[in-house]
Amino acid sequence: MTKDALYDLAFRYKKTKLWTHTFDTQVFAVRTDQNKMIFVCIMGRIAEHIAVSVYPEDEFYSYYHFLDADPEFGIVLTPDMFERLISSSCIQCSFENKDMLDSPDLDEARAYAKSHGIRIAGKNAYPKFTRFKPYHYPWSVDEEHDLDLLAAGLEAAIALSDALKSNSDFHAQFSQVDARTGRDVPVLAHTPQGYQIAGTTALPPRRDASYPSGNYSNEVLLRKIRAKKRGKGAIDCCIIWLNNPVQDNPGDAPYYPAALIAVEESDGKVMSLSVTRDYESGHDELLSEFMAALSERKMRPAKILAHNDRTFALLANVMKKASIDLGLESDLPLLEEAILDLYHHVDTAELDDAPDDFSQMEKGLSMMLSEMEAMEDGLLKYVPEDIIDSLSELSSVPELPSTLKKRIDSLLNRIVGIISGGPASSNRAGDRRSTGGGGKSAASGSKKRNGQKTGKGRNRAEEPLSYVISVSPYTGCYRHIRVSADITLDELHNIIQDVFAFNNDHLYAFFMDNKAWSHWDAYFSPHEGEERSAADYRLRDLALYKGQKFLYLFDFGDEWRFECRILRAVTEDTNDYRILRSKGEVPEQYPDYFGDDDEYDDDEYDEEDDLFW
Repeated sequence: MTKDALYDLAFRYKKTKLWTHTFDTQVFAVRTDQNKMIFVCIMGRIAEHIAVSVYPEDEFYSYYHFLDADPEFGIVLTPDMFERLISSSCIQCSFENKDMLDSPDLDEARAYAKSHGIRIAGKNAYPKFTRFKPYHYPWSVDEEHDLDLLAAGLEAAIALSDALKSNSDFHAQFSQVDARTGRDVPVLAHTPQGYQIAGTTALPPRRDASYPSGNYSNEVLLRKIRAKKRGKGAIDCCIIWLNNPVQDNPGDAPYYPAALIAVEESDGKVMSLSVTRDYESGHDELLSEFMAALSERKMRPAKILAHNDRTFALLANVMKKASIDLGLESDLPLLEEAILDLYHHVDTAELDDAPDDFSQMEKGLSMMLSEMEAMEDGLLKYVPEDIIDSLSELSSVPELPSTLKKRIDSLLNRIVGIISGGPASSNRAGDRRSTGGGGKSAASGSKKRNGQKTGKGRNRAEEPLSYVISVSPYTGCYRHIRVSADITLDELHNIIQDVFAFNNDHLYAFFMDNKAWSHWDAYFSPHEGEERSAADYRLRDLALYKGQKFLYLFDFGDEWRFECRILRAVTEDTNDYRILRSKGEVPEQYPDYFGDDDEYDDDEYDEEDDLFW
């Protein structure tokens, strides 16, 4: 199969507009001319993402992952969410705007169009052929076998469109197809006359999850661990995939390294972090590095807590040999904070090997939007409001590509229509200014009472009583503090001043959209002109959500800027603030202006001069 022939099929398929008549749960099977069975999913009916996804029979398990996707995903990546995002296994022809294509793919599409007299115009106009491999960055299709299967899927999709138009009985039959019901699906088989309907077939069965168990046999080190006195603390562990791809050779699809992260519950510090290229072949290497770190501790931990079944399976045998209790616990806040910090660090690091035309965050967001766009209304209406708020926040980011912004706004408008039981508001859901007064977007469900927001529409009993907030004055320095949801922003200001040992001698402001001097959702020092007073708003009034970033700006002259991020909401109250984790030196509010000035000599002034400054 040549690329020209594949482009020909792609443009022919686009003319059918098949996605306007099908849903992505209406899978059909295709028996190719090589007698291979593939399964095809048509995407685009309720989404901006127009695509034909082809699943070879032995890769169809990935489609079940798509169906079972947890709707409670947010902008802040969690290990389970990110693993879902990168575990796709299929070949796909999608139709994209030109800014979504890599330079080689864009040049190739333009060359084909020019040679065939085709004018590519409008949105979602450029075919893009992508191979999704588990734990790899989506990459251009380059294997002959994959090109053949994708061509078969496109050709069969064109035949399906013709059949739906000409055969009313088949149209009625196909309208009942839904992969979630487990019923048989129609088969289109290759014949000398092209693809034709050839009965039905059962979908491949779901696969039970199975995870490799660790093989560890270093008896010397095990005896050393068993000989240690048992301590009181626990260590939280989790297998994760790092959120930026690594490319060993140009032209190869970048992969996501797997890692085992271990966190001390006593202080939240990362005890161990080991990384491997491929988990299936390198999991024992991760285990060995973890056990080496464990042997360096002065005491044997009372317990190891595994975050998920994969981690539990890796540790089960060796923990029994080491005489350490092993438990399974999904709610591990300190581990979650450490992973978020790690993801943030990796995400902001400069990675020369990562594709530079479309950042991984944007690619992950695009995939997440595709999952949400593909949801039926009955499921989409249950998407948590903090996710809706996150999307609204993201829509206002200036650097966001216009294609993604339009998709977010379209999705938010659709959600508004579903929740309200009618057509979506004419105002863009992502445009917060349309709500006026610094409130949340229409999609967020935020209400006001006596001029103050009263939360996000949840039952009061479900609202958090405390928040854990990361406050950072500069990269590499932060304090994680736990505060009551009942404190005001003015009290939070005083806490931050106390934590960072500042003199609290200037005016300040909180910018909840994380943009300095943006007034639509800003709160200022009490008695500061006509602005909203930080003393009048409690944290619980602000509809804060996990992952939200906001800016605390102190001293309107020097403009000390502290980035604040909600790490988690807690259902237990906090009487007084607590510092849960610290990193980096506290910055000097008033540095020694004489220190680097050659005009002055240290002997010309004493400590009293420093006090003046």
